[in-house]
Amino acid sequence: MTRFDSGLVVKQPVLRWFNYLLMSLFVLMVIVPLVIVIMVSFKTNEEYIHSSVWDLPLNWFNWENYWTYFKRGKMLIGFKNVAILIIVALTSSIFMGTMVSYVISRFQFRGKKLLLGAYVLAAIFPATTTAIATFTIIKSLHLYNTIWSGCLLYSATGVLDIYLFLQFMYKIPLELDQSARMDGASHFRVYSSILLPLMRPAIATISILKIVGIYNDFFIPTVYMPALKLSTITSGLMVFTTDRVSQWNVLSAGIVAVMLPTMVIYVLMQRHIIAGVTDGSVKS
Repeated sequence: MTRFDSGLVVKQPVLRWFNYLLMSLFVLMVIVPLVIVIMVSFKTNEEYIHSSVWDLPLNWFNWENYWTYFKRGKMLIGFKNVAILIIVALTSSIFMGTMVSYVISRFQFRGKKLLLGAYVLAAIFPATTTAIATFTIIKSLHLYNTIWSGCLLYSATGVLDIYLFLQFMYKIPLELDQSARMDGASHFRVYSSILLPLMRPAIATISILKIVGIYNDFFIPTVYMPALKLSTITSGLMVFTTDRVSQWNVLSAGIVAVMLPTMVIYVLMQRHIIAGVTDGSVKS
């Protein structure tokens, strides 16, 4: 059997061991803070103050911090608000992203390259640089401190979404469109009945990334939805911190509670994420 060299295999032993050492350091940088947060989440406030972060908790079954976060952090309200944001944003962003990709990949029109350049240009600027302008627009639309501000901002289709959708759209033969058009199908019928079902891998990939992104986001709920009844899973952590005092043991419990669902999603769905990205990056 012929072995194909990908070009990424390091043959020198010294360089190979250096790569292993570098990867081990990166793993430690991720694992060590996680272990510390988990240990602190099981400590009482007095135990946290009088012990080192490396000291094991006296009681590994101390769930009081988790219960405190569940009650005072309004976890049920947070799950409800996150679910609303995900459903609205996912539906609208996928619909807009696939429609934009369909138009760009299937039609020739003046300003097509300019449109693609505008999407790329928008991705260059960090979101923080446009935060003041965005906040002013949301305020003028009377959406501030309502859940619709989050729905509107999350519904925006990102450049990554359009890029993946475009790669999948380019792989679908134009003959399918032409055959359907000859049978009398409209452009929307071609899009909804032929192209959209064939783009399921890309839609699944974008959906997973979008869900995790909205679930973990802290900026938009805190800035645009500060009311306690509009708190999400992550913004609920702000209840336990002020400019003077923070309940680090309860915060740690909240961080673990917030982190667990995303870890489960990544573990279960990482194959679909990688498959969606790699399938869309290679043209047939």
